[in-house]
Amino acid sequence: MKEIDVDGAKIPIFTTGERIQPVLRRYNVGALDPRMQELILSDISGSVNSNDLERMRMFLSSDESRWISTLQSAFFQPFPGQEFLSRYGEWVEAKCSLLLAILRQTREDDSVIQHLLNYEDFCIEVLSWPFKKGAQFLIEVYELRGIDFFLFHYMGGQTDAHKDAALFDGARTIVRALKEVQRVAESERVERDIDERQKRTVDIQESFNMPDYDPSSNLSAKLKIASEKFWVDYLSVPVWQGLLPDSRSELTDAFSTEYLLKCQILNNWSNVSLLLCKVVEREVGRVLFVPWRPILSSIDWTEPTGLPKSEAKRVQSRIQTIQMLSSVAMKPTIAPTLGQLVFIAKFWNDKLMDSLTDVFIRVRREARTRLPNVDEYVEQIGTILTEPVVNGGEKKSITEIRNSAAHPRSDGDLDWERFSATLREVLGRPPKTLLRLLCVQMAALTIAQQDAGGNALPRVPQL
Repeated sequence: MKEIDVDGAKIPIFTTGERIQPVLRRYNVGALDPRMQELILSDISGSVNSNDLERMRMFLSSDESRWISTLQSAFFQPFPGQEFLSRYGEWVEAKCSLLLAILRQTREDDSVIQHLLNYEDFCIEVLSWPFKKGAQFLIEVYELRGIDFFLFHYMGGQTDAHKDAALFDGARTIVRALKEVQRVAESERVERDIDERQKRTVDIQESFNMPDYDPSSNLSAKLKIASEKFWVDYLSVPVWQGLLPDSRSELTDAFSTEYLLKCQILNNWSNVSLLLCKVVEREVGRVLFVPWRPILSSIDWTEPTGLPKSEAKRVQSRIQTIQMLSSVAMKPTIAPTLGQLVFIAKFWNDKLMDSLTDVFIRVRREARTRLPNVDEYVEQIGTILTEPVVNGGEKKSITEIRNSAAHPRSDGDLDWERFSATLREVLGRPPKTLLRLLCVQMAALTIAQQDAGGNALPRVPQL
C-alpha cells in the first residue's frame, strides 16, 4: 500500500494483490489459483439459490472478503493461459442474479446497488451483455423500483458528487433497454418522463434561492445546505449535534427527497418514510444495544420445564428474544433491526425475564450508573415505537411503517406522504420528540461511543 496526498489528506492506494487478500484467505487459495473463479461463482449462486437474505446481503456489506467489487477484482485476475474477460458472461450473470434476488426481498441495500449501477457504471456496462440479457436485467430493476431508482441515490452523503445533468444518464439506460427488447411505446413514454423531470430540475435550479448565501452551483449541493438548515431549526442544535453522522446524512437525504417529490422529479414517497425510520433504528440501537453488546454477547439462561401451557408460551417468547440478542451481539458487522430493538425495550425491566437470566439485571445496573432515570426513558422508547402512528384512517406503529417501506410490494396503497409527515412530528415535535430523548436526554449512555469518534453501528462500505 502507498499513500498519496490530496489537499493535505493521506489517501491509501492498494494494489489488486493487496485488495484481494481477504478473499484469498477466506477461500484458502493463492493469487492466480485457477480454482478462484469457480469458488466465487459457486459462493454467489449458492447464496441466491438458498434464498437466505442475510447470506446474500453479505456480498454488499463491509466484509471485504465478500464485498462484490473485491470479488470482481479477484475473478478477473490475469490467470495463466486464460484470455482476459473470457468468463465475463458468467460473472455478469451471477452478479445480476444476486442483485435482483436482493432487490426482490428488501430495499435495505438500495443505496449500495444504486452505487454499483450508477457510480461504477454497471447500468451502462451491462447493456453490452449479449442476447439482450443486460437489457432484461435493467428492465426488471426498473419494474421493481421505477425510474426514481436510477435518478438519485443516497450513500453516505455522496449525492452531491453528482452534477445535475449526469443524474439522468443512468435513467436513460432504461430507455435503451426497453428499445432493445422492442418495447418501443414504453421506451418513448419513459424517455418523455425523464425529459420532463430533467426540465423541472433545471427550472427549480434557476428558482431555488434558499439559502441566499449558497455558493454552490448544482442542485443537490443546494438541497443539502437547505436541508441541514431545516433540520437544525426543526430539531435544535443540541439534537442535530448529538446525532450520528449517518443519521444526519439520512435526514438530509429525506429532506432532499421530499423536496424533489413535491417538485415532481421523484415519485416514490415511501423512500422518505424509510429514511426517517432508519434514523430511528440507528439512534435507538445506539442507546439500547451498542453499549451493552459485550453483555448481550455472553448470555446465560435457565429454561424451566414442566410449566403450564400459558406460562410456557410466555417463557418461550423471552428465550427466543435472548437467543436473538445473543446472535446479533456476536456479529459485529450486523446491526439489530427496529423490531429486535423493541424487544429490548419490552423486556428491559421484566420480572419473568429476570428469573431466566441476569442479563437485563446487569444491563440495568450499568445503565443506571450512567443515567439514573434510564428505566423511565426506555419505557418511553418502547411506547413510542409500538403505539400506532395515526395517518387518517390508517394506523401503523413506527416498526410496522419501517417494515412496510423496506420490503418491495408490501406498501400497497398507503398514503406515504402523510406517514412521512407524521413520522417527522414524532422525531421532533412534542409530545414525543424522540430524537431529543435519544440524543440529548440519553446521551450519558452513548458518551463513550461519541468520545471514540466513530459510528456506533455497522455501516455499509464507503466506496
